Amino acid sequence: LYHHKYPYLQPAEYPKAKAIRGPDEGVDSFVGMFNGIMSCWQFKFFPYGLKGNRKKQITDSLNAAHRKHTITNWTLLIPCILSKEELKWWQDLKKDYPLI
Repeated sequence: LYHHKYPYLQPAEYPKAKAIRGPDEGVDSFVGMFNGIMSCWQFKFFPYGLKGNRKKQITDSLNAAHRKHTITNWTLLIPCILSKEELKWWQDLKKDYPLI
C-alpha cells in the first residue's frame, strides 16, 4: 500500500518527478535522467522507527544510489519521528554523505 502512494508523497515543487517500480538501486523516485544526473528520493515504510536492521537497509540504499547513479541529492522519506539516538545516527550518516 505504501508503494502505491509514492506519487502522492512527492514534494509539490517537483511535479515532474518519476517513480520507479522494481529493484530501485536506492532510488524510488527522481528528477533528472535515470542514467544521468538526478535528484532522488528513497521511501521506507518504517512507522515505528529504525529498529532492527532498518539502519542497514537505509545505508544499503544510500550506498547503492551513490554507487550506481550520479546524484546531486538523496532524500529519505520515512513516516515516523526519530528518537534522539536515531537522529544522532542520521546526523552522523550525513557527515559521511553530504548529498543527503
